[in-house]
Amino acid sequence: MAGKAMPRALRWAAVAGALLSAVLAAGCGVVGGGGVSGMYGPVFSPDQASQFPYTQIEFRSGGKAQVSRGEGAVVEVAYATEGKQVKITDDGKTAVYEVDGSGCVKSGKDVVYCKAPTKIDGLTYQGADGDASIEFKGGGKARADEFFDATYTVTGDQVVIVIDDRGKSMVEMVLSKGGCLDMKGREGSLNFCPLYPQPK
Repeated sequence: MAGKAMPRALRWAAVAGALLSAVLAAGCGVVGGGGVSGMYGPVFSPDQASQFPYTQIEFRSGGKAQVSRGEGAVVEVAYATEGKQVKITDDGKTAVYEVDGSGCVKSGKDVVYCKAPTKIDGLTYQGADGDASIEFKGGGKARADEFFDATYTVTGDQVVIVIDDRGKSMVEMVLSKGGCLDMKGREGSLNFCPLYPQPK
């Protein structure tokens, strides 16, 4: 009997695959899925920092996502995928994002969300004003604005940066779940976010 179960299972897999193909061919959105899952955060382009509708997006199962609008406001929205598109419906309005080759979701060329980093080593962060940047080289060494040496320590989500700019300037920051660095006491303000794409 066990030998007869395998062909039946294969037949059901083929039927399920055919149904899924038909749905996609018809242009219907698939609720959730589509290769997006988990926490995504904003990334800044080298020449400017756009206004982002969310400080972070957490794609969950069942076509639901939690988005943060800053200042602690977290709401649940719906999303669906259609090919390389992710459609987020928030308060009756739908925004369409494209999934790029890096797995990031983009609205136009400036509003980009990527999988949130869990550590800052090896990343370059850009300030929201587009002027300041800091490269975290790893091993507690960093470079601020391409001119000043800096050191940093990470304790949990707390990041302390000491910049040697003809003196010692200490900056206390918090690593958000979305991967951005916020000034301590100003969480959700997107003070510094990872650059997109990262310098080579």
